[in-house]
Amino acid sequence: NIGHNLPVIEGLFSKCKANVLAVEYRGFGVSVVFDDVTEEGLLKDAQAAHDWYRQQGLDDLPLVLYGKGIGGAVAIGLMKNCLDQTVGVPGMASAHRPSALVVENAPCSMAEIVLSRFPLAKHVRTLLKPPLLFDEWRSERRLGDIGRSSQAPLVQFLCSAKDEVFPPLAHTKRLFRTAMYWMEETVSLCEFVGGHDDIPIGNEAEKLWSTLNTFFTKVSERGLPWLQQVQAAQLAQQAALEAALASENAKDKASSEAAEAPTATRPPAAADENGAVSSRVALFCSQCGDKFANDSARFCSQCGAKRDGS
Repeated sequence: NIGHNLPVIEGLFSKCKANVLAVEYRGFGVSVVFDDVTEEGLLKDAQAAHDWYRQQGLDDLPLVLYGKGIGGAVAIGLMKNCLDQTVGVPGMASAHRPSALVVENAPCSMAEIVLSRFPLAKHVRTLLKPPLLFDEWRSERRLGDIGRSSQAPLVQFLCSAKDEVFPPLAHTKRLFRTAMYWMEETVSLCEFVGGHDDIPIGNEAEKLWSTLNTFFTKVSERGLPWLQQVQAAQLAQQAALEAALASENAKDKASSEAAEAPTATRPPAAADENGAVSSRVALFCSQCGDKFANDSARFCSQCGAKRDGS
């Protein structure tokens, strides 16, 4: 619910100088309740919000996805979808990739949520998948897919040590370890005391804003992924044009040198002691293609044309 997160929204704006687009999914707060309040439905809502953002002409600003709890799983899913949509797309289309991801107290997967709440479910762990589980929320696998991308984002994990909803060892810290395996240089973790909803309350608030300000600075210094890609494409295009120009210059030079070279002349026809033309002059008539009868023939017996070189 947006109302529950107003302290974070206000702090992001006032402490971090960030513009905030807050999204309330279907079934939460005052949003309309659809029949499909599911993983697929929530990801559709997140994608709709992202598509709306893209239409506002703000592609020159880095986009950071921030998700808490299930929202963290949604943010991870949206990040993967955005990367999938722009794989192999050159130029400005890559502007629509988010630059970074902030994950706060998020679940590892629905199966791990069940195991955290019902430890005895470990005996039927292999059954914790569809159709028994309607939603899977496989954030750990999605993070692996994100990490294997050529444009892996910066990722900041925020973890409450006493999170009673998603125990950190089974969820947030496990996600952090997975991200570290694939994106070691772009991942960081900050731990806080307190429970699931205690960030940013009390003394931990300043620690949160300091952590996020440091992270946002890294995002700005790293630059927009699409801008980096566009610049690389421009350099590659310039190199290709220079190579094409050099090739054309080489061809022109070769043609000029060939034109200036002395023209080769046909050697005189060889003749025997009787003056007959040797077969080295021409074996076939240039007019009709018929073969000359013998070496001494000077005219074609078929069409009467004079033998070349005679």
